[in-house]
Amino acid sequence: MQSHRQPQTHRQSKRPGNYMTIVQNSGPIEQNFLIDPAISVPSTLLPPRTPYESVTYEDNVKVIQRNNLNIIAKRGEIDTNIEVIKSDRQTNFRVDIRSRGDIEIRLHLPGTISPDDPTRPGPLCLMNVYSSSGNIYLWIPRKRLEGPLNVTARRDVQFSTALLVVEEAEGMFYRQSCCMV
Repeated sequence: MQSHRQPQTHRQSKRPGNYMTIVQNSGPIEQNFLIDPAISVPSTLLPPRTPYESVTYEDNVKVIQRNNLNIIAKRGEIDTNIEVIKSDRQTNFRVDIRSRGDIEIRLHLPGTISPDDPTRPGPLCLMNVYSSSGNIYLWIPRKRLEGPLNVTARRDVQFSTALLVVEEAEGMFYRQSCCMV
C-alpha cells in the first residue's frame, strides 16, 4: 500500500520465539519480533488461543491452526518490525494483528517465497491485519514475497505502483482488491 510515511528501522530482537500473543487494553504497542516458525513449543507453554486462530477438521479430527504471532491493541496503535528466520524445513508463518488505531508493520522475510513452489526457501506467509478505525501500513521487502495479496476494506485501498492490481470488487459495505506481489 502506498503512503507518504517512511518505513522505520528498529533494533531487532536477538532471541527468536514462536506462538507469541501480545494483548494490550490501552496504549500503543511498539515492539520488534524475531520469529522462528520451526521452534516447537510444548502445548502447556502456549498462550491461550485467541478467537482469531482457525479450527479445521481433517479426517474428522479437530485441528487448531495456531498463529505464530498475535498482536492485539484494544485501544491504541501498533508499530512493529516482524522478522522471520529461514528454516531448513517447509513451514508456514501465520500472523494476526488487530487494533482500533493505525497499524504499521515492517515485514522482514528470508529468501523468495512463492506459494506454488514446493522447494521455496522461506515460509509461506499468511497474515490477517484488521483496524476498525485506523490506517494500515504494510511494508513488504522486494523479491521476498510472491503471490496474491488480498485486501478487504471499508474504504479505498492504495497499492504501491510496483504492484499489479488484478481484481477489484465492491460490496455494500466493503471493497475487495487483489494484487500480485
